Amino acid sequence: ATTCSYYAYWEAMDVTEARLFIRSGLFAVAVPCDGTTFLAIAWPRSSFAEVRQEIDGVYRQAAARVPWTPASTWRLWLECDSLT
Repeated sequence: ATTCSYYAYWEAMDVTEARLFIRSGLFAVAVPCDGTTFLAIAWPRSSFAEVRQEIDGVYRQAAARVPWTPASTWRLWLECDSLT
């Protein structure tokens, strides 16, 4: 495995089509689905221990870097954790 990733479903995110966000050490994809937005965030495998230690906080910090993620929308549901 070369990455670790987590995803959640968000409300009130202004995404009408699939969108990608790529930065050094961070990859995100947002896809609208049934009134919510699926937001997956991936980090390099070398970040797995740090991410796993505090999944919610690290995920939220990364989500805050994604331009179309509204700062006021922090209602999220962590659906799974995975190592891909």
